[in-house]
Amino acid sequence: MVKGIMHHLALAQEAATTLGGRNAHPLTAVVGGVSRYLKNDSYERLEEIAGITVQFLESLAAFFRERVWVNPGVMKKYSEISIQPMCGLSFDTSDVESGDHAQKDEFVVTDKSGKETMRFSVEKALEKIDVATEAWSYLPFAFFREKGWQGVTSEADSMFFTGPLARINSCKSMDTEKAEKERMTMIDHLGPFPHFHILAAFWALIPEALRSAEKMAQLCRREKLTGPFTRKIPKNMGNETFAALEGPQGIIYHHYQVDSRGLVENIRILDTSVENNALRCLTAQKAHEVSIADKDSWEKTKNRIEASLLPF
Repeated sequence: MVKGIMHHLALAQEAATTLGGRNAHPLTAVVGGVSRYLKNDSYERLEEIAGITVQFLESLAAFFRERVWVNPGVMKKYSEISIQPMCGLSFDTSDVESGDHAQKDEFVVTDKSGKETMRFSVEKALEKIDVATEAWSYLPFAFFREKGWQGVTSEADSMFFTGPLARINSCKSMDTEKAEKERMTMIDHLGPFPHFHILAAFWALIPEALRSAEKMAQLCRREKLTGPFTRKIPKNMGNETFAALEGPQGIIYHHYQVDSRGLVENIRILDTSVENNALRCLTAQKAHEVSIADKDSWEKTKNRIEASLLPF
């Protein structure tokens, strides 16, 4: 199964390379569109990769349902390490789920009970979110300005986390059939959302991967990948812009300021290493406490801490 995961990851990277020139930081993306058409044989290959990947993700989900989640030892091991319940930050997907693909580009904040407590536009992100530093951490910590920095403690309510578990905790449904079926399976086994333990964090990766594969299959069709032109050069250019997206590990946010030639003069970035820093610290601490209570060896303790951090 691990070999299968690596093989299909390589296939997805092949698809990204076909579209973007390389599998990370695409070369074909230019102002106003893309730099070239696809070659004729690329259309069939992309569709083939998408279909194969969906099939594999279905088998992977079935493997975990039938072999892993039903194992009492696994359930106990990964349920006893609970993530510190905290606010989740994700994109609003209500329009996408209802069939309207004009997404609002709004962030939604849900509290520890899963209730929505705040929403704001992408442009307001850095007005709502700030970062704080602690002498013992190389990375800063993201928090909500209006609540103030309260330190990295289990009682603090100004911190938040992002990523697959935050997204699945906040969504009412997933917008592809197979991913939604897997989300409902999670509810059947674990109960209603939100969840804040490591088992749920690992499990959340399965419906997310399924959704990605299903979306790839929807998009990788000739009629979706061709058009009358590949690029429309904009006539007017501003000097400031914002960009945000949901990446595999969570929200990535950029704020750019440019000069009259379009060269970047100033950039501010908020990424998952900062957004999830508090979560990772508290989770590692919790894993260590469980190991002490179980009188584990140092080697077993390290393995427990590593496993607790993997889904983030």
